[in-house]
Amino acid sequence: MEPMREQASPTRRHIVASAAAGAGALLAGKLAWAQAARSPGRIDLHHHYFPPAFLDAQRDIAVRQNRPAALGAALAGWSKARTIEAMDRYGIAIGVLSISTPGPWFGNIEESTRLARECNEYAAEMMRDHSGRFGLFAALPLPDPDAALREIEYAFDTLQAYGVAIMTSYATSAGATWPGDPSLAPVFAELNRRKAAAFFHLGRVGSSQLFCGNVGSGVPDVETPHEITRAIMSLLFNGTLSRNPDIRFIFTNAGGTVPTLSGRIAAATKRLGAEFNRLVPKGAEYELKKLNYEVSNATSPTSLAAIAALVSPSQIVFGTDYPFVPIEATIAGIDAFWAGALRDPVYRANAATLLRHLA
Repeated sequence: MEPMREQASPTRRHIVASAAAGAGALLAGKLAWAQAARSPGRIDLHHHYFPPAFLDAQRDIAVRQNRPAALGAALAGWSKARTIEAMDRYGIAIGVLSISTPGPWFGNIEESTRLARECNEYAAEMMRDHSGRFGLFAALPLPDPDAALREIEYAFDTLQAYGVAIMTSYATSAGATWPGDPSLAPVFAELNRRKAAAFFHLGRVGSSQLFCGNVGSGVPDVETPHEITRAIMSLLFNGTLSRNPDIRFIFTNAGGTVPTLSGRIAAATKRLGAEFNRLVPKGAEYELKKLNYEVSNATSPTSLAAIAALVSPSQIVFGTDYPFVPIEATIAGIDAFWAGALRDPVYRANAATLLRHLA
């Protein structure tokens, strides 16, 4: 065994140099964080807003369903001022506004039509009052296709919406309407004609109304990503994705479980025969790989690795699900996974390419 060597005592110069280096590193870290926080570059494609009419509808449905009418802290504490403050704090230049679950649909088409218009007008006012800070994914009174077509015309031609927000499913007296339902084909045909962006968000209210509900007492709701996957499957298997190649489809939560199941989905479709081949002539894998995926609620290393393995980095976009998810948590997950050359486009350039208003 080699004898231990006596370690030389540090000189005063070494101590001062080490302290200076440590202070410099600390200062550099603080400056880097401050610069990132002040950066105007980020574009948030999953940014919620809560007009008074929407909050009233939330309270009313709770009363009708014999649930407490009190709103959760995220909704009750929301304001335009707090939204701007949060955006400034985390370097978000533009928040593209969309209504949260369940959109404007609470079971009545007249109410839905009125509520969609009120929400879209409220967002347009935010866009006017804070020029350059907000865009809009317009609320649609789905699942009624005729009302949705009228609102599409108004939202794009009058309010200058960036795109539309569509829920993953709509609860009806007959059960559920998924976005791939044949009755909604005229809506997607019009969006395709306009080469519009369609942002898909979790639809039906509460886990008890999701496809399977919670799996047991005390088990957290894990249905959200599966709900998103089912919505994508409804669009894939009835040919909506392949019939409408000019729609810029954007799916939140990194597409649910699609990234991890895409291989299995593609393999399964090869056994379906001529009818599927007619509806989806380029195949399932092609259709899933051409979609765009927003990463809120999915910024763990495993989730980001799955989506990065499925699509080009240019198809991955930033979103926060504000105010439900801490913005800093989403940013931390992205920063830990990607280096600058791949990370920076996720924060801004990919969205700017996807939405012509931001080009």
